[in-house]
Amino acid sequence: MPKVVIFILSIFLMNCGAKPGTFAFFPADESALTEIQQPYYYPPQFNRFTPPILFSKNRTVWVAYKPDMRNYESPYALSLSKESLGWIEINLQNHLLLPESKYIVNKYEGLAVGKYLLRVAHANKILGSIEFEVISDDSQTEDYIDYEAPIQVVLDRETDDIRMLSE
Repeated sequence: MPKVVIFILSIFLMNCGAKPGTFAFFPADESALTEIQQPYYYPPQFNRFTPPILFSKNRTVWVAYKPDMRNYESPYALSLSKESLGWIEINLQNHLLLPESKYIVNKYEGLAVGKYLLRVAHANKILGSIEFEVISDDSQTEDYIDYEAPIQVVLDRETDDIRMLSE
């Protein structure tokens, strides 16, 4: 076989074998927190949701992502896009993976009503993506959340028994 064909097959097989990571969310109502409390607030747990994923526009959307293949030296890129005649990127951030936790955590405040696409990339390769929608309080009902399973997130560096996101 020519070397070019072998090279193309090896790239194809590497990309097919890549598994996406795990996304988990926590919609927080931070309106009761004071300005002093807000920087120190951290969700008690994150949950995996089954589609459709809907959040109230009055909530801060916390996201946890656990990559299947971990890299602690170079940053991961989190890209948030909003649907408006296609996907328009509205937020791009780099995050290093913490060795203690093995996941990336970020929060998005003040999102307008609409559909969003969150993508995680590393070394110019998209590792995972997930869509969610922010809805107005008028259209919100109490039964819109469908929790699959709660996932505990612990960021205590002194703790020996850290429960990580797992499949």
